[in-house]
Amino acid sequence: MAAEEGTTLVKFKLVSGGPPFELTVESEATIASIRTLVAEKCDSAPVAAIRLIYKGKVLKDAETLTTHSFKN
Repeated sequence: MAAEEGTTLVKFKLVSGGPPFELTVESEATIASIRTLVAEKCDSAPVAAIRLIYKGKVLKDAETLTTHSFKN
């Protein structure tokens, strides 16, 4: 599945042992909005309990994917 221009395909792995999944999100989406999308996809996890970690760092809500140079 290729991401469109201005979007990024992000792969998620759950530490709770659930199956990994992918979401296509806007490249300028905030980490807070992505956490909300992940919560909707997982159903069982409240947004407040979700932490997104990339390259060993916990991502802050106000940051975007481009802040961390995410690429497809």
